[in-house]
Amino acid sequence: MFFHLWNGLVNALAIKQSCLICKQISAQLICRICCNDLEQFDLEQCQGNLLNLPAIEQVYSKLDAQALFAVAPYQWPLANLLTQLKFSNKIIHAQAIANLFNAALQKTNTTLPQAIIPIPLHSSRFRQRKYNQALEIAEFIAKTNSLILDVGHCLRHKATQPQTSLSGAQRRQNIRNAFTLASPLPYQHIAIFDDIVTTGTTVNELIRCIRQHNPHIQIDVWCICVSLANKHL
Repeated sequence: MFFHLWNGLVNALAIKQSCLICKQISAQLICRICCNDLEQFDLEQCQGNLLNLPAIEQVYSKLDAQALFAVAPYQWPLANLLTQLKFSNKIIHAQAIANLFNAALQKTNTTLPQAIIPIPLHSSRFRQRKYNQALEIAEFIAKTNSLILDVGHCLRHKATQPQTSLSGAQRRQNIRNAFTLASPLPYQHIAIFDDIVTTGTTVNELIRCIRQHNPHIQIDVWCICVSLANKHL
């Protein structure tokens, strides 16, 4: 009895990390209280596919995918964690965010794909940022779920402007023909992963590129957040 109490005390004292949201001492990167407070989608209700929910299907009606899986709407505090990961080199956020995704995925009976393909960065953007935030998150997701992390087939050969301030038409023109395939994909079912799906324009363009070579492939879109403020692609 004493040993277990002492061991528990030693373990508690050994915890030096803080919750990334509330900054309190925590055994997890995001503490249990903050996890419970997060507004997350009820993915069991929609069988792991947000396109089964009319309100979300209306927003992403032009998304050319069989399924859309996301943890939560794009809002604080996940929006803040994703922004710091993307622009402030907070790589530890990738594991915390992936943990949330994996926990959500395990609550559903979603048929897993054979491979996960993170949205690639153009080489110039990669040199500037030194990492791809979508890849950093996807790496943890792939490892936890024993999926192939495929970063060799899909390439981004066109340097595009940031999509954030562009209109729907400008986004489509900006991203048009941005991707190419090194060779056809050797899978029947894949998930394309991005940290945030805003209008869906970027993932749609990668899907279009893939379907040119693999017309019958099943494609799911996985992300951490979707931006429901956008009403059109």
